[in-house]
Amino acid sequence: MVQVDHHARARWANLTATAETLGLFDDPTTIGFRLNWTRLIESKGYRIDGENFVPIGNAVDCSPTEPALIGSALIQRHLTALTRSSMSAPVQLLLRHGLVPPGATVFDYGCGRGGDVAELTSTGIAANGWDPHFATDRPIFEADVVNLGFVVNVIEDPAERVDALHKAFKLARTVLSVGVMLYGSDPPGRPFRDGFITSRNTFQKYFTQAEFKDWVEQVLHQEAFMVGPGVAFIFADKEAEQRFSAGRFRRRDLSSRLLAMRVRSPRLPREPKPQIAKQSRQPHVSRATQEFEKARPYLDVLWATALDLGRLPEAAEVTNLTEIEANVGGLSKALRALTRNYEQSLLAAAAASRADDIR
Repeated sequence: MVQVDHHARARWANLTATAETLGLFDDPTTIGFRLNWTRLIESKGYRIDGENFVPIGNAVDCSPTEPALIGSALIQRHLTALTRSSMSAPVQLLLRHGLVPPGATVFDYGCGRGGDVAELTSTGIAANGWDPHFATDRPIFEADVVNLGFVVNVIEDPAERVDALHKAFKLARTVLSVGVMLYGSDPPGRPFRDGFITSRNTFQKYFTQAEFKDWVEQVLHQEAFMVGPGVAFIFADKEAEQRFSAGRFRRRDLSSRLLAMRVRSPRLPREPKPQIAKQSRQPHVSRATQEFEKARPYLDVLWATALDLGRLPEAAEVTNLTEIEANVGGLSKALRALTRNYEQSLLAAAAASRADDIR
């Protein structure tokens, strides 16, 4: 176990939470050695870059070689299409979150070589797709679920990029999933407009997670739910959006209920029986009890945060950290107080609820 005050704990906790969201711990028996772990990550549509999960979206030649031509008309978008051995990350996350129920239709807008469509169809899901290079003769029509996976990031024209997002969203009756490439540590190529161009004349626009969310919300004027690195859900059906949002955050309601339950307060000594001819004394309250009662308002807030997270929080997640440091004696001491004095079975229940939310 990593100590609470370890300098890398917050970073590792975030990485673990992301892995949990992607379903990497659903079956721990399949993890095994490093090669198995790498293959499992790839099967979810991602790869590890340093300490980050990066979606496997397009075939990218990161050679720094000068491209022969950089005219927009000569950029070869179709060369970025992958031949997939498993479903892409956006489609896997749609299934994981239960957004493709029985009878739902799926349309892959910019389906590339059609790997996702083939995989979905093989499982009995009514899936179709269209692509400007590989499937130009396919019709474009509305569907319950629309996927725009790793399309906008290969479009070198920002205006056309916006147009593609608008068109895909108009096709979605329930939800649109969008996947993009995120920045990694590898040199992505030569700068070109707001992205990079490779020696094969393919273009890539890389995003940060925050930039991706902001861009989608500014274009569509809709909330973008970030469900994985480089993957967002945008709901056309507001009732479905409310159900999804309630499912993700229902643990906050749980924490409110749990906070209403008692905590294990330090036991006070029994009041001594009065003795004849002697003045009765007030029961002695220990110093530990006095300190706990003084700190309790700040600990209750910290406990609420722990229940929302389903675990003890990191320093960056504590909203009243300054008050805790001033009145409790530091975060480490406060966390020890939670462990000693608050009902740990409630924290376990909150953790179980959180695990259910991301399945």
